[in-house]
Amino acid sequence: MSSSALPAPVSGVPYWRLSSFYLCYFATLGMLLPYLPLFLHERGLTVLQIGLLAAIMSGMKICMPGIWGWVADNYLNRTVLVRVVSAAGVLSFCLMLRVDGFYGYALVLLLFSLFWHAPIPQVEAVTLRQLGAARPGYSRIRLWGSVGFLISVAGMGYWFEVGGLQLLLPAIIITLTLMLFSSFWLPLAVGATGTRRSDVSLLQTLRQPAVLALLGCVFLMQFSHAPYYTYYSVYLEHHGYTRPLIGKLWAVSILCEIGVYMVMHRLVVRVGLRRIFIASMLVAALRWQLIAWGTALLPVLFIAQTLHAVTFGTFHAAAVLLVHRYFPESQHGRGQALYSSASFGVGVSLGSLLAGYVWGQLDPEFMYHISALVALIGCWLASWQVRDAAA
Repeated sequence: MSSSALPAPVSGVPYWRLSSFYLCYFATLGMLLPYLPLFLHERGLTVLQIGLLAAIMSGMKICMPGIWGWVADNYLNRTVLVRVVSAAGVLSFCLMLRVDGFYGYALVLLLFSLFWHAPIPQVEAVTLRQLGAARPGYSRIRLWGSVGFLISVAGMGYWFEVGGLQLLLPAIIITLTLMLFSSFWLPLAVGATGTRRSDVSLLQTLRQPAVLALLGCVFLMQFSHAPYYTYYSVYLEHHGYTRPLIGKLWAVSILCEIGVYMVMHRLVVRVGLRRIFIASMLVAALRWQLIAWGTALLPVLFIAQTLHAVTFGTFHAAAVLLVHRYFPESQHGRGQALYSSASFGVGVSLGSLLAGYVWGQLDPEFMYHISALVALIGCWLASWQVRDAAA
């Protein structure tokens, strides 16, 4: 990526201090998401056991972001909290080097997940607070997370093909350590730890139909993504694709995601968050059907991967901004945590369990037919209740 192609920093915002954390966090995710299932499969775990481990990690995202969000909103500065949980995440993941078998991996991943799911909702809140009125520029900071993910999936595919998947765990520990270092470069959060209160309680906010619909939609969207997040690499390897090619297909999706993040601030202004949100779910239904029908056709898989720009890129950016609008400032940490819990927690956890059952009892392709239907239900719900601002 040439310097002329880089997004311009948002004026008055500590752009690189915020972007560096996204870069390191999602570089780690770029190894966990595509390659950890392959690592576990190579260690003799079944598809159902891999699904259970994914459900454990996602399941911890149901409660932990909310707990850490409550701590940040009431007691501990968000940035300090990010530093503490980042350090704990490095130490806990190092235990993966000392265990083996389903129960050993389950115990360590459970411990690791206590801390892994905590930082991003708080960094989102810090970033949006730093941006102020320039919040549509959020995507120009968040795109560096996609760059980190891209570096991992593209580079690691070749590295693991040459050196084997035993290199995965040391590589993840390195990126987790870099993430810890970057957390100390984050600006100290302002207006956190309960210094500003709202007359509206969290329960009152959650009673708004638009807020409930938003959380329902993000749950359905990530439920539909669960077979992709958990099994896509195993699914492709099952159909004869090599690991370097699998890495390239993941890289295609992230390149397209980066591209849309570079123009997202303009799309928000011209199209509106509600329309972007709804269209993203409609495109997701198309994407899952393409994967189900076109497994044997590389061009079809390539097209499906380009749609990641919409099914994750525009959807995630719109969801984060809608959450920031719907929740008052004193609830921003918990609002982003609820988004994380409902989507990547409950949604991916339940979706992974169902997908593992469907793979074992029915047909791998059928997972994606179910995903398409779920995305369409989310599209209908958003069309009915989600608005650009809470009611």
